[in-house]
Amino acid sequence: MLRALGVAQAPDQLRFSLVLRDRRHVKREIAFLPQASMPERLGPVRLWSGELTPDETKHRWGAAIRVANEPFYLQQGDEFFRIAPMPEIDALYVQFRANSTADAEGREISQFVKRVHDEMQKAEPKNLVLDLRFDIGGDIDQTRDLARALTANVREPIYVITSRYTFPKGSSWRRR
Repeated sequence: MLRALGVAQAPDQLRFSLVLRDRRHVKREIAFLPQASMPERLGPVRLWSGELTPDETKHRWGAAIRVANEPFYLQQGDEFFRIAPMPEIDALYVQFRANSTADAEGREISQFVKRVHDEMQKAEPKNLVLDLRFDIGGDIDQTRDLARALTANVREPIYVITSRYTFPKGSSWRRR
């Protein structure tokens, strides 16, 4: 398709002429791979992460790629639910990439919800950062009680981060 569009000069590879940061000019070639050799389809969250999948590592596809200083919200692209303290702003960071009953590894969301409750009680953070940027939706019954508990127990503003990839626009997380 790229050759038909006039972008690629050859049907089996792309050739690039690049200018590096130090102003050197280099040429690179990237060979096309048969679709059958590609890894299984990845979810929308995983595509944003620079971390290599086990299949990509096995094929050594990312050997030349080094992701430095990848933003925290993109790290661990295979994790549906994450929690981390943010001591610099006395906050707890909670990330939902799905409201599914279980993540890709079979970990139950109910276990994560309990962990968030426990961490909120233990740390008593002043602020909460709720990251729903890649929340692809699911069963909101899994998180409805958590949303109510968090909004009742956090006295300072709750920072909710959404994006055009958030479904259903974080509606179950509105402060009541």
